Amino acid sequence: MEPTQVEHPWKATFRTVVQTFLAAAAVLALVAPMIQEFVAEWWPGSPVVAWIGVGAAFIASVAGLVTRIMAVPAVNAWLTRIGLGATPRADA
Repeated sequence: MEPTQVEHPWKATFRTVVQTFLAAAAVLALVAPMIQEFVAEWWPGSPVVAWIGVGAAFIASVAGLVTRIMAVPAVNAWLTRIGLGATPRADA
């Protein structure tokens, strides 16, 4: 029986994108006021804060891509051999 990440790779990918974006957005929400204050002082009118939001979305997309690659059966088999697969190693 295949692990669910391998059986449903797009579901695992979407879940990773959502959780990564939510984590990045939460951190961004905490530091955004400090960043806005700094940017307003040094670069008034700069779109830096918007680009940081775009960066959070980009990071989530890259995390999704990595998850999708790790869900490929051959990659998961290799990861399982080194102890990082979606299922535990048989000798563990």
